Amino acid sequence: MDNSSTVPDARHLGREVAPSTEGSADRRSARPDLRAETLETSGVAQASSLAPRDQLGRSILAVALIYTICIATVFPGSYWTSLSAYTVRRFLIAIPLLLLVGLISAAIVRSPRAPMMFLRRKLRTRLPGAAIIVIAFVFTAAAFTALKHEISLAVPFFADEILADLDQGLHGGDPWQLLRAFDSPTFDRIYYSLYSQLWFVWTIGLFLVVAFLDQAKLRNRYLASFLGIAVLLGGVVRTIGNSAGPIFYDRIFDSDRFAGLDAALASNSGGRLTLQITDYLWQAYATDTTLLGSGISAMPSLHVAFTCLNALFLASCRWWLGVIGWTYLAIIGFGSVYFGWHYAADAYVAIAGTLIIWSVAGRLARVQMMPPKLGETLVLATDRKTSITT
Repeated sequence: MDNSSTVPDARHLGREVAPSTEGSADRRSARPDLRAETLETSGVAQASSLAPRDQLGRSILAVALIYTICIATVFPGSYWTSLSAYTVRRFLIAIPLLLLVGLISAAIVRSPRAPMMFLRRKLRTRLPGAAIIVIAFVFTAAAFTALKHEISLAVPFFADEILADLDQGLHGGDPWQLLRAFDSPTFDRIYYSLYSQLWFVWTIGLFLVVAFLDQAKLRNRYLASFLGIAVLLGGVVRTIGNSAGPIFYDRIFDSDRFAGLDAALASNSGGRLTLQITDYLWQAYATDTTLLGSGISAMPSLHVAFTCLNALFLASCRWWLGVIGWTYLAIIGFGSVYFGWHYAADAYVAIAGTLIIWSVAGRLARVQMMPPKLGETLVLATDRKTSITT
């Protein structure tokens, strides 16, 4: 049956409910359908923003919840210890500070002429939804750390020799030795700060910015990608290619293959700080103790993966933000090999995996945001008229 014969036209409904006032109506006489067009546009936008967009957001939260419940059930000790560490030691302090910095930065970029107005509107419209996303992030991050810790204990580090040989074959030598040509005390200390300290601020800060993002399509694409990286790259791929990385190679295999790397790290302050972190992680591994950030794993590099995701996100916002994002990705990729945390192959797999996940998430977001059919729009307009007249 033809919908037009049974459902009133949305523009006519707009005229019926539009108030008529003298003076203002005359001034709008040149555009008599302004009210109707506004109502129709609002109806279409509302129709396209209901179930499709919210369905994807709910699906992302549902997957995060299932992931968290499964890990908390299988590894309760590691999970609750990790959750306590993240909640008390990091997020209760870090999130408010990073949220303040992130929102102020976003206000300056998006609304340089009226940043305070931007902040008020953002808090009014996005605070409830952002709070749900951030809470889910805390619980999921604890699950991710618990799984990382348990994988390093349950799955042997069988891929290290393969990856080390692959690196040598691809690059004509150990990549860390090639990159250490740039070694100097000043460079080493600055690079340590960029890699080991700024990364956490960068990653969590941008996640908070996304949580407050108005654009549902881009927000859901980012969140779906973030979760996909954690679950697929941080769980599945990590298990398939479990490795400890060059910095732990000699401890794991009682070898001296990377003795030169240890000596190079010990010669500079940034390297010595890196070795302190390795001692912390090794102690947690050797004693089967879940600590903040514990768990030994190299393949793939999640440092690189999340930084690549942020570069893709920033490039979707502004071209110059994309330049910053890709530059920082290069810094993190370089640092992951320079400090011996990862084989170069770990970074390559992380980038390739992130690009695939980002592409799939983009398709999901586009499908969920497709406009409704004409009949759905007209039915929405009918419902809108009924609610207004009553």
